[in-house]
Amino acid sequence: MVKALIKKEIKRMLKDRGTFVWIFIIPIVFIVIFATIFNNQNYTFKVYYQDLDHSTMSGAFVKAMENVKGFKLFKETDKQKAIKDIRNGDISTFIVIPKGFEEKIKAGKQTQIDFYYAGSQDAQQEVEPVKTVVNSVVQSYKDNKIKSYVIQTTNGNKNLEQAILTPPVTIDAKEQLVKKVNAVTQFVPGYTVMFAFYTIISLARTLMREREGGMLSRLLSTPMNRLQYLIGIWIPNFLLVCVQILVLFTFGHLVYGLEIGNAPALIVLSLSLALTTTAIGLLITFLFKNEQMVMACTQILALAGAALGGLWFPINLLPGFLQKAAKVFPQYWAQKGYLDILLHGGQLAEIGWSVGILLTIAVIGLCGAMLSYKNFLKGATH
Repeated sequence: MVKALIKKEIKRMLKDRGTFVWIFIIPIVFIVIFATIFNNQNYTFKVYYQDLDHSTMSGAFVKAMENVKGFKLFKETDKQKAIKDIRNGDISTFIVIPKGFEEKIKAGKQTQIDFYYAGSQDAQQEVEPVKTVVNSVVQSYKDNKIKSYVIQTTNGNKNLEQAILTPPVTIDAKEQLVKKVNAVTQFVPGYTVMFAFYTIISLARTLMREREGGMLSRLLSTPMNRLQYLIGIWIPNFLLVCVQILVLFTFGHLVYGLEIGNAPALIVLSLSLALTTTAIGLLITFLFKNEQMVMACTQILALAGAALGGLWFPINLLPGFLQKAAKVFPQYWAQKGYLDILLHGGQLAEIGWSVGILLTIAVIGLCGAMLSYKNFLKGATH
């Protein structure tokens, strides 16, 4: 009986074009759109400046900043206009090199560079890197001054000179090879996880229509028991999520060169995600027993989980308190697991927490669904 019910449900799914649009076509469209916009896009920091000294040293200062990868400098002639542009939010940073810059440096006097920047929270992501570079260039002048003084005072004693100039602490930078990271690495798993939760709609519609259309009561009048019916409906939807994940990751791999990573880890995580989404789908359906309420709840869960779970953009771009709140959503753990595999070469051991939490949520969802199942069946139309 269960086998026949599974076949019936799979045939129904294959005939339902709407399911295929929501589960396969729309997420692929989203991936293509966002990957086209953001893939391989390099961010350039725009720095506006005014050189009032027009000297060799002021030119060298500007050149030192221009040589930093990702920085592009724009010459300004009107100081007041540039400051006004910052206040209006048109630009984020503006540097003024004062007249007498070179003269004061050669005379050993202190000179000052004016650094104007936007103080809004939104601008900090662009302001802070520029601040860091300006401070780095200024520090290089300080280091050169110290070096000149040491050379003058050591009277040609190279050993003493080296002993003074040798820093007490050094950094041994150890570069680690990582896989190629681009927008696709974020968007493919992100939209896969997001639209996996939309399978709840397909599951809920099936259960609601069969209950309200009398099919459920007729099936339950046969030798089939309630648990067999539930399994017969659940398995096709579980398989649907698995196929959806397979299709979207295959699309990302073939079209955008997404590196899949450790296959066993990816399979285990995907099965955990499929189990979690269908378990939550059963729980929501049995609790609300109304198609409109189920749809509304699914939309809230899918969109809130996507926004806070790091499916649309990296989780570290969110404020600290929202990063903590994100851990409540299963989407966060699914996305974390996928990124651990795709970005860091994670294997089963590295995604243990993600899989464990997803399975815990799935068990809670299934237990809640079983407790609510009896009341759901009472509403079946005869």
